[in-house]
Amino acid sequence: MEKDNITYFVHKSVIYYRKKHTRGIQTIDKPTVSGLIFLKGIPQKLQEYLDLRFTGYHLVNDCSTHRPAAIPDTVMQPFMRVVDISPERVRFLLKPFRYYAGGNIKLRITSGFLAGLEGYVIRIDRDRNLVLDVGGMSVAISGVHCEKFEEVEDI
Repeated sequence: MEKDNITYFVHKSVIYYRKKHTRGIQTIDKPTVSGLIFLKGIPQKLQEYLDLRFTGYHLVNDCSTHRPAAIPDTVMQPFMRVVDISPERVRFLLKPFRYYAGGNIKLRITSGFLAGLEGYVIRIDRDRNLVLDVGGMSVAISGVHCEKFEEVEDI
């Protein structure tokens, strides 16, 4: 993909394990979801590229629109920064984004490197998390204790 100037991003998780026969700890970066790659571009052209170069691979459809999932760059850039700085803060959730709307107020972060992201603040494992929609998937970002929020008005 680099040769064809396709911008891509792979979310990786850090796995810690003990080395055999020693007391050291070793880390391995593994893709969080096998086969999940974020591509930047126009969906139709990306699908043509995948059909030409990687037969059998296709773009993931958004569950609500049944069209290829499109993530705005304003959402993807902060998400990629969080993953680069501390990938253990990101968790993919199984339930759809609208599930977390029940009883919660939609908020926008106004401070820090997550500024501009919108979602719901919920508690997971006694930690405050921001749940946001990334291409039809629910993603929780932990450790949003010191961030400033404002309420998002529904139009």
